[in-house]
Amino acid sequence: DVIMQVVCEAATTKQSGGEAVIVASLECLVGIVQLYYQCLQPYMEAILQVTLPAIRHEEEAIALQAIEFWSTLCDR
Repeated sequence: DVIMQVVCEAATTKQSGGEAVIVASLECLVGIVQLYYQCLQPYMEAILQVTLPAIRHEEEAIALQAIEFWSTLCDR
């Protein structure tokens, strides 16, 4: 729970230290979905609230990582 909370908080522009932190946290979410897909159901609402604004973000790197999360999820 703590890991998911920290990663999701780091992925929000309000809590983050900048673009690099947001991109890294979204990359972590991609890794988490690859390894722990079966454990993510309780966190999906929080992940949606993090990734949806990220997809619409003006920085391409942030948007691409958020899309990558959902793409990876669909591949599972």
